[in-house]
Amino acid sequence: MVNYSMHNESTTIDQKQFKLENLLDDLCALLDDELERQENIHQVALSQKEAALARDSASLEARTRAMQLLVLETLEVEKQRINLVTDVVKILEIPSTMQSLTGLIELAPQPWSRRLAYFQKRFNEVILETRSIIRDNNKFISLNLRQIDQVLNVLTKQNNTEQAYSATGTVNYKHKSNPFLMDQRG
Repeated sequence: MVNYSMHNESTTIDQKQFKLENLLDDLCALLDDELERQENIHQVALSQKEAALARDSASLEARTRAMQLLVLETLEVEKQRINLVTDVVKILEIPSTMQSLTGLIELAPQPWSRRLAYFQKRFNEVILETRSIIRDNNKFISLNLRQIDQVLNVLTKQNNTEQAYSATGTVNYKHKSNPFLMDQRG
């Protein structure tokens, strides 16, 4: 007599393992795409810094738009990633206290555990570097905006009512210089 219950249990386990492997493959593919997006954001932040230092407002705007698109794409794909992680958590029966990438790394079988650990390490490196660059960019741009505001305030407050020449046609030495136009480079 054949024991069908054992055969059914092993089939169920094999199906569960197969599903888990497919989910982890899909998750790693999404994480690989996300890592590439984060590295692109890092490169865009560096090029924003170059544009800001060159005071090239057109390039700065173009790079800012590119970054916005990358961030929006990240947010759109996040839903897929969350759904995959939820399915993996159910199959691995990960307790709520361990439902993080670190917990997933600990409980996922090889080679996925190694791949997930690599993604975690690279995400941390890239995001920390990008955050630092973006903070520096914000400081630099804010400083420049304050300087521009100060110059504009001086120019608008300057009293232009004094005449450069007196009524007799002689030079009026009390005259302050007229404001001048500045190009985008200052």
